[in-house]
Formats: sequence, C-alpha cells, structure tokens
Amino acid sequence: MKPIQIKETIKNVKYVLSAQFFSLMLNIVLALIVPKFLGVEDFGYWQLFIFYSGLVGIFHLGLIDGIYLREGGKYYEELNFKSINGQFLVMLSLQFFICLIFFFNLPDVLSDDRKVVLIFTIISIPIVNSYFFLSYILQAVNKIREYTIGVMVDKVFFLVCVIFLVAIKYTSFEPYIIAFVFSKIISIIYLMIVNKPVLFSVNFNFILIFKETLKNIKIGSLLLFSNLSSLMIIGISRFFIDLNLGIELFGIISFYFSICKPCFSFY
Repeated sequence: MKPIQIKETIKNVKYVLSAQFFSLMLNIVLALIVPKFLGVEDFGYWQLFIFYSGLVGIFHLGLIDGIYLREGGKYYEELNFKSINGQFLVMLSLQFFICLIFFFNLPDVLSDDRKVVLIFTIISIPIVNSYFFLSYILQAVNKIREYTIGVMVDKVFFLVCVIFLVAIKYTSFEPYIIAFVFSKIISIIYLMIVNKPVLFSVNFNFILIFKETLKNIKIGSLLLFSNLSSLMIIGISRFFIDLNLGIELFGIISFYFSICKPCFSFY
C-alpha cells in the first residue's frame, strides 16, 4: 500500500470513529436518559415511530442496494451521473406516490397520538430514503470522509435537540419525532451539496433510466429483503405486542431492547 493510501485510510478511520462516538452518545441518551422524562405511553409512541421509520427502506424496492452493488469500487468521476440522477428522481417520484396512497388511506379509528406517529412515518419515507440514496453513493465510491460527515451532521443535530428537550424536561413524544426528521433533512442538504455532480446532471433518456432502475431493483431487492428479514425476526413480535397488548407494554419491551443499543452503531 502506498504512503498516500495509508494516510487516506488513517483519515477515514478517524472520521468513522468520530461518527461512532457521536452515535454512541446519542444511543446512551436515548436509552438511559430520555425514558426518565417521557411517560410510559409517550415513550411507547416514540419507540413505535423509531420502529416504523426503520422499515420505510422497503419502499425504495432495493434500488439503493442495487446501485451500491453495481457502482461499488468505482471512482466518483467514473459514475454515470445522468443515469444516477434519473434513478434518484424515479425513486423520489415513487416515494411521493406511496406517501399520497398512505395519506388518503389513514384509518379514521386511530387515536390522535397514533395518527401523529403514522403521519410522521409517512413524511419520513422520501426523507429517509433520500438520505440513504445519497450516502450510499458516497460509500460506493469510497468517499468515506464526506459520508461520515453526513452521518455526524445527522447525529450531532439530533443529539443537541434531544439534550435540549431533556434539559427543559419536555414530556411529549412529538418534538423528538420532529427533531429526528429535521436532523435527516439537514444531513440531506449537506449530502446534496457534496453530490452536486449527480443532482445537476439531467438525463432525458427515460427508457434507459427505467432499464437501469429495473436492473438495480432486481439486483438490490435480494439484499434488501435479506436485511429486512433479519430485522423482522424481532420486528414481527414487536408489531404483535403493539397490536394486541397496547402501546405501554410495547414501550416497556422497546426499552429493554434500547438499553442494548448503545453497544452498537447507530447508522
């Protein structure tokens, strides 16, 4: 390995460790401090949102994973910016279409708190998937510094918001959800600036774009559903706990899961 590559690797490791540190701090605050200020029911709704928002990745249908697998290992300049830009717009259009379907089919029998959770989950669909799309592009081409800064922007902003809410002893779950969504939006703004060559390359060859999109979905869907299957091993049990035993017990069970989370990454 050349000296320049060694230096670059060391820098990448430093950025990753920094991001892991902020992720660890955020996990500790969320797991050990926030439950003291939220009631059992509000904590349950907060955890329900976290659970649902962790599943919205299914709605990109594997497109992000397919691009990551097919483009991984290239230099950033070697990417077909116009093709990736077109696929990004296709994904966004799909996300907004899915959002409209969910918005117009919200059950009327839901409680107000549960509606808030579902509405913000729907809002988070294009936001979370845009965040992952842009960050996966950076990972694929080994732009670890830019990718890690994007993660840190998200985590640091959210951590500051949570610490502020805890400091003023705010006992409702809604501001925590809003902070989660806005932290992703701020990170997306940074990722959009970094990915300007992709976002400002327009391609009007719609047939080629759809062919590439379908090819990436076909490849990436296998990885997507393998990841989701592992997530749903615990997720299904949590879903039925919420459905049959109520939000308070769901919050208690989620708390036991969350106290283990500081040991792991919060990507």
